[in-house]
Amino acid sequence: MGMLDKLIEWYHTYYTKKQILIMETIVNTNYFRDECIFFDNGRVASGLKQMEKDFNIISSELNHIKETLPEGTERDKKTQELLLKQYEMTKVACFQGSQNIKNIDNCITWALNIKYDFIDCLYGLKSFAQNDKAAAFDKLNNYLVKHKAFGDHFLLNRVYGELLIERGNIMESMKYMQNAVMLCPDDLYSHEKLLHIYQLLNDIEAITTEERIIEVLRYNEC
Repeated sequence: MGMLDKLIEWYHTYYTKKQILIMETIVNTNYFRDECIFFDNGRVASGLKQMEKDFNIISSELNHIKETLPEGTERDKKTQELLLKQYEMTKVACFQGSQNIKNIDNCITWALNIKYDFIDCLYGLKSFAQNDKAAAFDKLNNYLVKHKAFGDHFLLNRVYGELLIERGNIMESMKYMQNAVMLCPDDLYSHEKLLHIYQLLNDIEAITTEERIIEVLRYNEC
């Protein structure tokens, strides 16, 4: 995705369902509506591919405006509108793309082109993938201090929940792992971690429920 060297500075914050809907209204395209409910890597990949095409179309429009419109208010207005679309698209691409750990390096490259503090989460996920869990926890925790939550990001909730388990913060880890299984109900790994949490808490009813879910998920993997 060819990013412009400088995008407009705009209000930036962590994406929630509502904010993704706002972005889609601005861009007038539905990229990730299904992802607002459940994470699915195939639909994320499809949405990112379409977003890249639309981003490049906007880049062509910007070049056309620069070449054909005289300097002035009208040119500035159209340029700002298109840059805003690219900026919003870039933020959502970073957010949704980073649901898959394989996309982290690309997401970091995109985020470096704009003023977007979500990059702390991206570096945290990268550290986790490199097994530097202390650095991962510090980066994710720093982001949480400012934003209080990871919103609808499946992987961040799962990774942070796992890091909390290892630090012995069981009650807090449960909240994040429950978020992860809510966002991706068929993720076996998250359910296994959640089962471990319930076992540590000796929650018999929750253990029984999770064991049944895991049995079904393992059967479906066969």
